[in-house]
Amino acid sequence: MVSHQHAPLDRESRIRATIAPRPKRPGQVAVSESGSVEPYPEASKGEVAEDIARRVLSLTPGLGAPAAALIDVVFTPALEKRRVRWFNELADLLNDLQARHASLTVASLSADDEWIDAALAATRIALGTHRKEKWRALKSALAHVALSDEPDRDLDSTLLNLIDLLTPSHLRVLHMLQSTRAFAARHGTTVPLTIDRSFRRVVEGLLPDVPFDVYSLLRTDLESRGLVITGSAAVAASRDPVDQRLTTPLGNKFLKFISESVGDGDERATPDQP
Repeated sequence: MVSHQHAPLDRESRIRATIAPRPKRPGQVAVSESGSVEPYPEASKGEVAEDIARRVLSLTPGLGAPAAALIDVVFTPALEKRRVRWFNELADLLNDLQARHASLTVASLSADDEWIDAALAATRIALGTHRKEKWRALKSALAHVALSDEPDRDLDSTLLNLIDLLTPSHLRVLHMLQSTRAFAARHGTTVPLTIDRSFRRVVEGLLPDVPFDVYSLLRTDLESRGLVITGSAAVAASRDPVDQRLTTPLGNKFLKFISESVGDGDERATPDQP
């Protein structure tokens, strides 16, 4: 009898197989003849509703639903919706990169193991959060990895992990501490000035929705990760009440890593809810 078992594909073949042109249906991605990435197909509302109803009806009334079945009903539809949105974000990013940088193509990135590693790590993080600030940071990070002339892969991995660990409030505080003047200008305000030059008044003026005790916790966390200067260096840097610069070189690298990207600030497809 003839065996129909196929030899396992190597990593490059598996990657190329994922971007090969193919019929579109939920769960598949296609690349057009022009090389652009087509939108990730999303199931219709009717299909989603039918699937949820089927899952609910599969639960046995009165006997207690199995944990696996409950998880299937509660999490699977939300996770699939988030996955579709994220892959469409990636498609937009890849198309933007190709449009602005002729040397970058889907084929070249699919053959770049370092970028694939970063994209897989970013996907894991994206599927674990609905926060649009984090999604923008992840897209910026992936653009940085793709465009970097002299990449430091270990540093890139470390910075990607920071996106996962830090909250959007951490990011806002870090942006403010990099330059209070620039932060105020971006938000259409000015740095509050007080007679006693109290930095607390500055923080409360620039981050009115962050209680100062919460700010203190966030700053301590940033300091422990080496992103913000501490001790006497922080005191010396705080002498200018208008433009205080309290981020470390690592903090500045991290902010550059998550802030510079083609399409940065485009929120057309970022998720506002899980």
